[in-house]
Amino acid sequence: MQLVRPAEHIDLEQCRAGMRQRAEDDRGSGPERMADDSESVSGAHRLRPGSMSRPTPSARNGGNSIDRPRSTREHDPMPITSRAIDHQAVLDFIVEQQQSPATACAYLGTDAESIKDDLKGLDQPWTETLHISTAEDGRLTGAVVIEWDEELARSWVYGPWMEQDAWVAHGPALLGTVTSLAPVGDHEMYADVAHREMAELATRCGWRHREANFEYSRTAPVPANELDLQIRPATAEDLPRVRALHEAEFPGTYASAVELLDRAGRYSTLVLDDGDGVRGYVAYQHQGRDGVYLDFITVDPTARRAGIGELLITAAQQCTGRQRIELTVDENRAGARAFYEALGFDQVAATRPYRSPRPNMWAH
Repeated sequence: MQLVRPAEHIDLEQCRAGMRQRAEDDRGSGPERMADDSESVSGAHRLRPGSMSRPTPSARNGGNSIDRPRSTREHDPMPITSRAIDHQAVLDFIVEQQQSPATACAYLGTDAESIKDDLKGLDQPWTETLHISTAEDGRLTGAVVIEWDEELARSWVYGPWMEQDAWVAHGPALLGTVTSLAPVGDHEMYADVAHREMAELATRCGWRHREANFEYSRTAPVPANELDLQIRPATAEDLPRVRALHEAEFPGTYASAVELLDRAGRYSTLVLDDGDGVRGYVAYQHQGRDGVYLDFITVDPTARRAGIGELLITAAQQCTGRQRIELTVDENRAGARAFYEALGFDQVAATRPYRSPRPNMWAH
C-alpha cells in the first residue's frame, strides 16, 4: 500500500549533523513557538497515504482517445486488461481529472510525475487492475484502479475518473467491476467534499458517507535548534507501547504498529521517551519532492498539554530537512484541529471517504 516514496531509514547522528549544518547555513533562525495549551495532538492521520492539496481548477480538453476495445454491449464500461489499453492516454486523462477537487481522487495529488510514481507504487500493478469506459467513437470517458490489503480486508478505489455525462450511465458498473477484483469485503473511495458526482455515485450504490477529513499544510523554515534529547527513532522494543497508543487512537486504520516500526518499510517513526517510557510517537513519510506527511501522531492522554506534540512535529521536520508539512485530521477532532491551527497550519482541503455497505456486494 504505497502512495508516496518511502521515507529513508532514520540515522539519528546524520539527522543531528544535518541540523547543525543547516543552523550554520541559516544562522539566526530559532525554534518555533511552543503551544503547551493544546487540547490534544492526537488525530493526525489520513485514511490512506497520499493527500491531495487543493489545486487550481483547470479547463478540460475534451478527453483523450484510445483504441476502442471489443465489448459485447455498446454502452458498458470496458473491463479490459492492460494489453488493450493505451496507458499513457489513461495517465493523461487521470492527470487532467486530478486538477480540480470537483473531479479528483483524494488519494493522489496534481503533479503528473507524482501521480505516475504513486500509481506505480501500489501493491497490485495499476495496469492490471485498471478498467475503463469509452464512448462509441473510442474516446476515453472513464477510468478506475484498485488496490487492496488482504490482512486489513480492505481495498482502496482510485477514481473513478469520468467525463461529466458518463457518471450516471457507466459509474455504477465501472465501480462494481473493479471492486469485484479485490478479494476483500470492505471497499473505500475518497474525494474532496466538492466532488458531487462521487458523492452521488456512493449514494446510488448504497455506499456509506463517512466523516469528513480536514487536510492541513504548513510551510516554515526547518528549526535550527538541536533535536530534543528525549526524541529518538522507534525500535522493536517500543512495539508494545507504540501498539497500545496506536490502536487506542486509530483503531482499524490503514497501517499497523508493526508496519510503523518496520525498519525496512515505508514509514519513519520517532518516539518521545522521557526516561519512564514512551509518551508519544510520530510516523511520517516523504511527500513529493519537498514535503513530509505526518501519517500518525499521538500523545499519551496523561502527558498532553506538555508540548510533546509540537516536539514530535518539529523532530519530523528536522530529520527530513523539509519545510512543508502535511497532515489530515478527522472532522470530529475539534481539539486537534485547533492545535494545528495554533501552530500555523492552514486547512487546504476537506475530503470524505465512502465505504461499501457490506462484504462482497459486487461479487459476480
